[in-house]
Parts: sequence; C-alpha cells; structure tokens
Amino acid sequence: MEHLVENWDHAAWRKFAIHMTGLERADITFRCDEYLSRVSYPVLILHAEDDHKVDLQLAKNLFQTSRSAGKEQLAMVTLGRELGLRHTGIYQFQGLPSLVTMFLAGNGFSNEKRVCRLPDVNLCELR
Repeated sequence: MEHLVENWDHAAWRKFAIHMTGLERADITFRCDEYLSRVSYPVLILHAEDDHKVDLQLAKNLFQTSRSAGKEQLAMVTLGRELGLRHTGIYQFQGLPSLVTMFLAGNGFSNEKRVCRLPDVNLCELR
C-alpha cells in the first residue's frame, strides 16, 4: 500500500477501495462511463459544485468520455456552489423544472456544458 501513497495513483486507489468495500464482488461498481454512450435516450447530467461526496471532475469526465464515444443528446449542467445544493439537494433548485423542460424540448442543450449560478435557468452560462 505504500506505493499508492508515494506515487498517488488514482486508478490504483479506486481499485483498492472497490476491493476493500466488496463492491466488485457484489457487482455494484459504478460503470456509467462504460454504458452511457449506448443509452438511446437524451441524458442530462446534473452536478452541484459544492457536492462534498462526488467530485465535480468525475461528472465532467463522464460527460467528456460519453461525448467522445459518440453519445448524442447529452448535456451537463453544473449548479453553482452559492445555491448550497451539495450532494442531495439538486431537487431543491428552483429552476429545475424549467431546465429539464428546456433540455427535453432540445432548446440548445445538445452536447453542451452549462453552469447555473442563480435560480434562473435563463442565466445559465455555456461552458
């Protein structure tokens, strides 16, 4: 285990954590990056900047990996930390119904990343 600490290998740490928690044996590891590009429905990735359990970079990587693999009808929205939504509060975002409606209607959301900093979906900026 010392080599993990000395060389900081994220993939090795992930494998170690999965092994130690038994997720791999139970076949409940999260492999969204492996199958999301094959989902035939539109996909909207929502992530809060202040999520303290799942790093924002993981959502960005999922978006980029899926887009690179040819996934169409894919969008990502990052909800600003000042909204205070953290890991479980996205459902509280006041603009969520409008955001989902706009996405499903195809209003400029195809293969985009947006950042929403205020509870007004019209103020979400493209990234």
